[in-house]
Amino acid sequence: MNLPPGAINALWESFNDVADGFGISLCEMQLICQELTTELEISRSALNKHVQTLFNQIDSDENALVDGIEFLSTLAMASGMSFRDKLEFAFTCFDFDGAGLGVHVPHDRSAGPRRGGRGRARSPAEGKGER
Repeated sequence: MNLPPGAINALWESFNDVADGFGISLCEMQLICQELTTELEISRSALNKHVQTLFNQIDSDENALVDGIEFLSTLAMASGMSFRDKLEFAFTCFDFDGAGLGVHVPHDRSAGPRRGGRGRARSPAEGKGER
């Protein structure tokens, strides 16, 4: 799948609108991927079938959840983005504290990453140019 950067960023925005946390269900993944119907020139029902196949492949522990950020990062790696843009997208997806591309290890590991309901996560496109 050679998705353009705009499609990947649309998926990121959709993920932040749909998902309540990191784990996403099949239904949530299908809602997130609806952004691709125009880009892929495919019907919603056909896309849902493809998403279900992909979901079943990714859900290796068969718990009916897939890590949404890993899913989006994987799509970005298979996209038409430049290598640099792919790296920036992936780093931004995992930038839970908003500190930029640097690595930050929180003192309180029990707090975990902050997502869903605690403020809107930045789009990877919004993180561009920050160092």
